[in-house]
Amino acid sequence: IIGIVLALLFGVVAYVASNNLIVAIMVPILTIVYFVFIIRKRFYLFEKKIDTFYECFHFVNNFIISLSIKASISSSYESTISMCSEELISLNSSIKDMTDNEKLIYLKRIFKFDIYQLFVDIIDMWCEEGGNILEMSNHLSNELRDQEEYISFVQNENKKRLVEFSILWLFSLAILFILRFALNDFYASICNQTFYPFAVGGFFLLILVSIELITRYICKFELRGWNDDKTA
Repeated sequence: IIGIVLALLFGVVAYVASNNLIVAIMVPILTIVYFVFIIRKRFYLFEKKIDTFYECFHFVNNFIISLSIKASISSSYESTISMCSEELISLNSSIKDMTDNEKLIYLKRIFKFDIYQLFVDIIDMWCEEGGNILEMSNHLSNELRDQEEYISFVQNENKKRLVEFSILWLFSLAILFILRFALNDFYASICNQTFYPFAVGGFFLLILVSIELITRYICKFELRGWNDDKTA
């Protein structure tokens, strides 16, 4: 949706600024293609990583609370998995022949975090030695809360950067649009020059390059302990 809105905006401004139909058509097409094939995929992977962390966060917390009440790995697992996403419930159906401990280990394929590995280690220790699971997982709970706060902070900072970035380029587009009418004599002297349509097209290409840079920066942030390149 954002790509379509920007494509329409860029097309209008490009036509007004250049009075060239080819530029006015090529700029929106390039914008839509860029957003569909690059930006959409980038933010999908970015959001999926964050969603996976939150699902891991809730899974671990719910499991520990349930285990502290029921004192049963099997009951705690079934209770926790029933509150998970449909994707995880479907995955659980495919591993129903495994033991509950094996299922927890298998889920490392989804929850690729050091924190989840720590959770599995704590559960193994509890199975072998017993004890108060809430006390045993106190450090783990603190780490999860710290990570959640970190993600919230990063998301807020990213929103600020995007707002500042958008305002800057909207002002630039407004100036380009206004100068077209405010400087009629100057515009008349250059609009027929061969280089001028290319200059206008280059301006919008610069906008797309700047969008590429800021979105790469935003989506590059790393979750502590995210082991995407490791085999679970």
